Amino acid sequence: MRTAGTLQTFAHFGALTRRVDLHFVAVAQDGARSHLVFALATAIHEDEVEPQPTLSMRQDEAQQLMDELWRVGLRPSEGTGSAGAMAAVQAHLADMRALVFKGEKS
Repeated sequence: MRTAGTLQTFAHFGALTRRVDLHFVAVAQDGARSHLVFALATAIHEDEVEPQPTLSMRQDEAQQLMDELWRVGLRPSEGTGSAGAMAAVQAHLADMRALVFKGEKS
């Protein structure tokens, strides 16, 4: 179920607990803000093809969530995408520097 307005996400990483706390705030078109709390669990019935999602968000809202998770230090585990590509380029440059500077000292 979608409500009018937007969804804002905020992340906090607890250094002592080593947990990431996510906060979701629904902002209505009139500016009213509501803190979303997930407390209701429903059983999944055997005949249910696909259960309803826990949370549905627009692409820009999902991007904000990803940005918040990045801000608190979470990175993709696969290393694919731009972060993985940059790491590969940096490793290659380090190898090239080692070869060049090794050749100059000889």
